[in-house]
Amino acid sequence: MDMQPEAGFCAEKAREYFRRPGFERILAEIWKRYSALGRTGGHVKICELTEAECDCLNGFFGWNEQVGNDRAIFLKDFEAELGRCPFPPTIAQLYEALLGQPLRTKEELQELQSRNWNSLFEPALALLRDAAPSPNGEALQEWLRQVQEGRTRGYRTVREQFRTSAVQAEAALLQACRGLIHVLSSAREPMERIRLPVLAGSLTGDSHAFDLKTTAGRLLWFGLHAVRSETSQGSDVADDPEPELAYAETEAADSLLLPDSLQIREVYRAWGIADDDISSWVHVYAGIPGKAAIPQMFTLRQVEAGKLEAILPVRRIYAVENPSVFSTLMDITERMAPLSGLEAEEAPPLLICTSGQPSLACLQLIHRILGMPDSGCRLYYSGDFDLKGLEMGQQFARRFPDFFVPWRFDSRTYLTATPKGPSFTAQELARLSTLQISWDSGLIERLQMSGTKCFQETFVSGLAEDWIQYIRRGDVHGKHKQEGTAMEGSQGEMPIK
Repeated sequence: MDMQPEAGFCAEKAREYFRRPGFERILAEIWKRYSALGRTGGHVKICELTEAECDCLNGFFGWNEQVGNDRAIFLKDFEAELGRCPFPPTIAQLYEALLGQPLRTKEELQELQSRNWNSLFEPALALLRDAAPSPNGEALQEWLRQVQEGRTRGYRTVREQFRTSAVQAEAALLQACRGLIHVLSSAREPMERIRLPVLAGSLTGDSHAFDLKTTAGRLLWFGLHAVRSETSQGSDVADDPEPELAYAETEAADSLLLPDSLQIREVYRAWGIADDDISSWVHVYAGIPGKAAIPQMFTLRQVEAGKLEAILPVRRIYAVENPSVFSTLMDITERMAPLSGLEAEEAPPLLICTSGQPSLACLQLIHRILGMPDSGCRLYYSGDFDLKGLEMGQQFARRFPDFFVPWRFDSRTYLTATPKGPSFTAQELARLSTLQISWDSGLIERLQMSGTKCFQETFVSGLAEDWIQYIRRGDVHGKHKQEGTAMEGSQGEMPIK
């Protein structure tokens, strides 16, 4: 996924920060200038600054403007400052976060008003009007009209395809609408399940027609989400004008993407669309000394069926990013002498390998374990000190804020490991500057100063030490913190913001 992992957090912070009265006139001028140019460029002039405007500008830029001054603001400077703050990093993204719709240029506004653009939607709207009546028919038509007017999610997806091929855009709209009509039809049982490829194959002859990397597939999801939002309250993605999708092959200039896999799946399942629950899997290992170190593999189907007796109860989850580290810790445990009596933990720690980006099966397994009543379980995560590793760590911290503990994943570990890995590229360094690491505010600066990545394999001995001591002695993290060893401050159960 190339979406910024902090997108939701950034939008929330931006709304809180920029909706102060002092920003109203400033932002209005910036929106106008950006729309006129169609890009980040030029400047705006704010005359006779008010006290509130001075406070906002001085706080944002670090200036010392006085009431009554005139001030020129260059859009590139404004956007550069956004990139150094926990906000959406571009003017267009900030606009969407604050106003809930895309910031359209004059060219786009002309497109929206053009005859070709409007005629593009006529066949799809006619298809929806002529469909058999359903309780959701009007909501579906209203969603498509809002897409046509550029006021809701789905607009950018259609617009990008329209610019490439109007014929293909019309075909995708019709395909998506046929899928929506079938899924929302009152003739179907309320929770009758159908697999997405089966739905696509039966309606189009192409089992991949509704894959999320396709225009029709994205529109199908947007339509389902829109109708769901109309019929229920409190959707977790309702405020995002056009969310992001974890498929790198769909990258485009204006991010025609969707939210994370759990949110996508929630909308599908609300309408009886079942996903692939076999291909998503996760490796786990119960750390029992002296026993053969054979990992278990749980598919998403098994996780959701609750077939977890073999690994429960669990008091600690240790998650590592890389299979080589996972296997090393298994090897060590297998060679250890078996424990007995009071020396052994009643519930051995569970080791999980994410194998890079965590699968849906991995996330659901952790969610189920942590959500068990009175489990008292904690999630200790260790990853690579690179862009993807940090993004995954922050994803876990956001998703499981009451349970997450960084495991040798801080500035001290990075410096102690004496990183000699490959250098960050210029693009990666720029991306790093947009990350906010909740458990170590100085980590990003350390990485930028060093300019070098550091992989788990280089500090696996420290991970192994923690793992062995916990198995033998119980809560090694708390003991180290009390004893004041080198682990203090990096291995204790830190409060997560």
